[in-house]
Amino acid sequence: MRGGLRMILSFLMLICIGGGIAGGFYLIRYLEKMQFEGEGGKQAFVELDEINISIIRNNFPAEIRTYKLTIETREGGPLRVVLESRPRLKDIYINTISSLAMRAGPENLDNSDYLRGLMVQQSNELLSPGAVRDIFIRTLTIRPVES
Repeated sequence: MRGGLRMILSFLMLICIGGGIAGGFYLIRYLEKMQFEGEGGKQAFVELDEINISIIRNNFPAEIRTYKLTIETREGGPLRVVLESRPRLKDIYINTISSLAMRAGPENLDNSDYLRGLMVQQSNELLSPGAVRDIFIRTLTIRPVES
């Protein structure tokens, strides 16, 4: 009887230790996730270099637009991730803006809400959910292309 009781107690102790380790692992994952998705942390802004996009109309360059993008994030982990990923983010934004430059209709460059939402979504898919809160888009210049 004593051997069976010791075995049960040993088994229960192993379950408690395993549960504590698993709980600690999930707590760490939860805290890392909340670092990006939570509301805490002061706002931080990261400006990217200017982006130049050629607008093609009727298979000919019609104009060149220059955009200045500012990413809204939070201090701490999100800011660090955004700063480290600036080149990749800029590439994503160039591809997104270029693909919308050819479109007519509501989902084009003139719909800044759609463009901003799309770029925030793509940024958070690349980095981590909640890393990028918003993107401010300024069109600096629109220059017609001389033929």
